[in-house]
Amino acid sequence: MADQDHMAITVTAADLLDGRADPARAYVAKVAAFDPDTARPDNWPDHLALWAEHTRKGN
Repeated sequence: MADQDHMAITVTAADLLDGRADPARAYVAKVAAFDPDTARPDNWPDHLALWAEHTRKGN
């Protein structure tokens, strides 16, 4: 196959969100406060949206 038959596709966190996620409902946690035994947040799309927002701004 020719090279043009293989196109790279970039998928970002923002591409995975459906518009209902709200980064204002998420928070940035400190690694030092991470507890692996704590249940994950139910609003993980909000946290993904916050991460995408920070990534887009170059933070």
